[in-house]
Amino acid sequence: MENEIKFRAGIVMCLLGLVIMTFEYLEKDRVYQELKVLSSKQIDSLKEEIDFKDNQIGLRDMIIEEVKIKNPLMVDDVLKNTEGLTYEK
Repeated sequence: MENEIKFRAGIVMCLLGLVIMTFEYLEKDRVYQELKVLSSKQIDSLKEEIDFKDNQIGLRDMIIEEVKIKNPLMVDDVLKNTEGLTYEK
C-alpha cells in the first residue's frame, strides 16, 4: 500500500512538472514572437528614417548643383567653409 501511494505521488509530481514546463515553453514562445514584432517595427522605422535622410541629401545635392550653375565661385567657397562641420538634430 505504501509503495502504491509513493507511485501515485510520483506520477502526480511528474504530470504537474510537465504542465508547468508546457506553460513555461508557451510563455517563452509568446515573448519571442512579441520581440520579433517589436524588432521588425524598429527596423521599419529605421528604414523610413534612412529614406528621409537620403531624400534630404539628394535635395541638398540638387540645390548645390543648381546654384553651382548660376554662381560657381560662391558654391566652392561655401563648400570649403562647411567641409568640417557636422550636422546634428
